[in-house]
Amino acid sequence: VKMSHTLYKRDKFLFFLTHHKAGAAVLARQMKLMLAHLTGRRIFLDVDELDNLDRIFFIVRSDVGNLLILLTRHTLRRFWCAGEIVTAWEGDVSMSIVRCDDSDAL
Repeated sequence: VKMSHTLYKRDKFLFFLTHHKAGAAVLARQMKLMLAHLTGRRIFLDVDELDNLDRIFFIVRSDVGNLLILLTRHTLRRFWCAGEIVTAWEGDVSMSIVRCDDSDAL
């Protein structure tokens, strides 16, 4: 038996934006709009995908090409952000950091 297709294509979303809402919600929205415009590809921002939040770690692992971490001083203290980062790390998803002015991490 040969599988001719996969159920989920890894790069359904070119980028997944992980951020702390209080510290980077506006930046996340601007980044999503800019990246979508420049690339013509889908960008995952949680507030736009409310029907998928119960599957968020699966999406990071299986449907995302790049995790973009919008790093503020609160990002790594938020359970969901930490989970998204660990899931990307374990799934060998490419990650990049945008270090915001108030970040004291790293």
